[in-house]
Amino acid sequence: MEYCASVTGDNIEQYLNRYEVLVCSLRPSRIKAKQLAVVELFFVLARFGGIFIVNGPLGDAKGLVAFFVDRKARASLPDILKTVGYCDKYYLLDFSPQSASTLSDIAGANKQVWKGMPFSARLFYEQDREVYESHSSHRREFHIYTDDGLVKKVKGYRGDGTDTGKRALPVEDARLMVNLADPHQAKVLMDPFAGSGGILHAARYINPSLVLISSDCDPILEPGLQAYADRHYPMDARAVELDGAEIDALVTEVPFSANATNEVAQAFIHLSRFLKKNARVIFMCAGHQYNRLKQCLETMAFHCFIAKPVNRKGTDVVVSVWYRCGEQAKRLRDFRLQAGKIY
Repeated sequence: MEYCASVTGDNIEQYLNRYEVLVCSLRPSRIKAKQLAVVELFFVLARFGGIFIVNGPLGDAKGLVAFFVDRKARASLPDILKTVGYCDKYYLLDFSPQSASTLSDIAGANKQVWKGMPFSARLFYEQDREVYESHSSHRREFHIYTDDGLVKKVKGYRGDGTDTGKRALPVEDARLMVNLADPHQAKVLMDPFAGSGGILHAARYINPSLVLISSDCDPILEPGLQAYADRHYPMDARAVELDGAEIDALVTEVPFSANATNEVAQAFIHLSRFLKKNARVIFMCAGHQYNRLKQCLETMAFHCFIAKPVNRKGTDVVVSVWYRCGEQAKRLRDFRLQAGKIY
């Protein structure tokens, strides 16, 4: 299978005969996380013959990346593009002789020829801003226990504000991490530090057929997480026993407190017993936690596919993807190296 393509004047027409050129625009908030955006799109577009264009059109424009996608998939693309985290606008390029040579609707674009082929661009799809806002932590409805044990519906729950109790994962990061788990291939996804359920909510939106498992030691969150997950464990992730369930993907934002890092590592080790042989672990951690958690995953014989820093409104975090099966990581090595060279 072809994962990435380097286009030349000699082979461009062969590609254009088979594929559309989809140019994807990053959200301004994630403009510096271009390599993660490329990897997310790679997994999202795989079902549509997606091929990352290493030297794509407009590649030097800020915040734009390009993929080949199967021409037959055009009608189906919006249903999958709406679930992407780090990109929110998408353009199709028109190489037909009668197309107008203007790129006025792509900010900053100044090229109208690619490998000798004139083209124009038009907006193909833009994510619904209202849907995005309704999924955000400050708008999403959630249920918690009150001090007297009653269930209360709240909107915009962000936790108790302590180092280990902050609950405000941005929608784009939740979607990104779920997509990095290849959710249309996975069957069972678990978030062991589920908080207010941002990852679970994104996973259900991206693939409603996923079986979702969660755990969190904060008892206040139990009713909300029970509503989001198929199975919730109101306990420390280090004590969870899954009773025969096997996990395809462990996806989580860990508590950012330095005091929690060793507990997170212990939870990963404990839960590895329930991971399938081809499972993935995708996690976001604070920058100061990454080396310790990296050491943990390496000790467990997991293989790092990608680890990249992200600045989240002044908070330095790292998003990383780990494979249990070394062959999977090796198979995608060329794609990762190509993406790394460009961005």
